[in-house]
Amino acid sequence: MIGFVLAREGEDAVYVSGDTVWYDGVAQVAARFPVRTAVLFLGAARVKAAGDWPLTFTAEGAVEAAHAFGRAAIVPLHFEGWAHCSESRAQVEQAFAAAGLADRLRWPLPGSPIEI
Repeated sequence: MIGFVLAREGEDAVYVSGDTVWYDGVAQVAARFPVRTAVLFLGAARVKAAGDWPLTFTAEGAVEAAHAFGRAAIVPLHFEGWAHCSESRAQVEQAFAAAGLADRLRWPLPGSPIEI
């Protein structure tokens, strides 16, 4: 599992999940840092060597992360365009809408900057 927190003292942080899933380590990051933006690698990436276990957040796991990072904008990355992604943008949007969190998603366009 991997992830990074980018922060300066006295300022809100940015969390970049990298290839990981929802687990206690991510919850600890949420409890420890004032995260303003959470960049989550989604798509529930699956490879044969890992069996049924996803290597990146599932839509459900991303909703858990959004709850943990309670005031953060959620920036989905790595969710489509790769053969090993098993969940699409539509599935992520549906999970966030069902949880009442759709307004927290900030979908970047490939190659374009976004303001958060």
